[in-house]
Amino acid sequence: MLLEGLLIAAIASGIPAEGLGPDFIRTPAAVESTSQDTARLVSEFGKIKKSEVAQRLDAFFTEIGKMPGSIGCVMSYGEQKDVDNYQTMFIDHVKEKGYDVGRITFVGAGKRKEAKFQLWLVPEGAAFPEIDPTAP
Repeated sequence: MLLEGLLIAAIASGIPAEGLGPDFIRTPAAVESTSQDTARLVSEFGKIKKSEVAQRLDAFFTEIGKMPGSIGCVMSYGEQKDVDNYQTMFIDHVKEKGYDVGRITFVGAGKRKEAKFQLWLVPEGAAFPEIDPTAP
């Protein structure tokens, strides 16, 4: 189900990020970057439980909601089966929460042995993050 290139499916904002587990990852780039003109990595993870995916997506939606005009970019690396399963999980969560269409983009970033997903916040007018050719 992963579409090559960009698939626009939107989400609304305003979901509280309360209750995130201790393994919620924020990279140094996500913490240090305060620029409004560059994409910022909010979260990165491999295969995790559905409940953890929901927590990360809720936190991601909160970040998107803090910046009017911004969009979310989900970069998916991995075997096609894994990427498809997680994309379905992401889309199901969007539908379950009743989010609006237009604020999230899925990018099939390439086949890798291990699944990896990156949630990027892209401010209005900023360039999309580049695909990491060295991602494991």
